[in-house]
Order: sequence, then C-alpha cells, then structure tokens
Amino acid sequence: TGGLPTIDPDILTSGDGTNSTGFPSDFPQITDAGGSGSGTTLSGFGGDTSKDQNGNRAAVSKNPVILLHGNGGNANHTQWGWAQTKAMLKAVGYNDSEIWAVSYLGASNGSASVSDPHRNNVNDVRNFIDAVRTYLNVQKVDIVGHSLGCGLARSYMLGLAKSGTFNNSNHRLDAVGTLVTLAGANYGLGYSSMSEFKTGSS
Repeated sequence: TGGLPTIDPDILTSGDGTNSTGFPSDFPQITDAGGSGSGTTLSGFGGDTSKDQNGNRAAVSKNPVILLHGNGGNANHTQWGWAQTKAMLKAVGYNDSEIWAVSYLGASNGSASVSDPHRNNVNDVRNFIDAVRTYLNVQKVDIVGHSLGCGLARSYMLGLAKSGTFNNSNHRLDAVGTLVTLAGANYGLGYSSMSEFKTGSS
C-alpha cells in the first residue's frame, strides 16, 4: 500500500454487507473506542455507497475531504452536520467517493462532551481517517474541521495519544494536504474553562 497505515484488527467488527453506517458495504466497520459513542460502530457518511472499494478508488481524482463536526453534533446533525457542505463540494466538482464525514461522538449525538473530548476521541478520528486513506489508497486527505473537529484534526496531525501526551512517531503531518479550521478553540476557551478547554492547558 505504499506507506499507508495498517488498521488494527482489534477495532474492526465484521461487516454484514449493508450500508447501515452510511459508508460503502466493504468499508471497514470500526468500533468507537472512546467518548459518548464508545462501544458502537462509527457511523457518518462517505464514499459512493453504490460502489465497492475498487469503484471508489477509480473515482478519486483529488485529495478526499474529511469533514469533522464540532462538539454536540454528529455528521448528519440538522444544524451542525455536513449535508450542506457535501452539497457545496459536489457543486464544485467533488464526487461522493471524495467526501467523508464521521460521527465520532455517536451516531445521533446532540450533547456536548466537556470531559477531555480530544483525548477520548482522537483514536476514533485517527482510525477513521487512516481507514479512509487505506480504503481509497491515497497518501493525503484534506480536512475541514468545525469547533472541536478543529482540535481533533490538529490532534490527528500531531500524534495526540489518549493519555494526553504527543507521540511524534504517531503523527500524521504528511497525511494532510490542506487543513481548514472553522471556529476552533485553538488557544482554549479562557482561563476559567475546564479540562482540555482551559487556555494554557497542555
């Protein structure tokens, strides 16, 4: 696969041949390992569900786009989801095989997570993005993050571990072509905030 990440088999569940997660039927089903969606299968949308891996790979002509929603949302949320952004991307020439979004807080989540959401969800985001790269056989993706999704994109790139430390051997700086952050708390949410959102926290 030319340097593409290997997906840990311990996080995969056996597929049932359906598109219940919003992805092509042969896309790996990944178990959510942390946060409010823990224990469920990661869902969202992405790829052309009428095609298999070979069909999706053949349709990719540019860096696929990964959409990371914010806190209190999910990929399909009516207000904070990505349906409108997907439509905008398609209007400028992207196709379904090149647009992916994951609900890392749970399939229908609508509640904000305030207890270490970066550390609790970074492995899910990492596993999902790595699975997309491997599934499509692409070296790079572009990422658009909103709010908490911005911090998780940066955490993916910089190798944040669930322990809260950064692991340089696990960074993905070379896996991202373009990063767009929308309303991200890159410097925290003030000194009176809590946990990971406190300005100045590690």
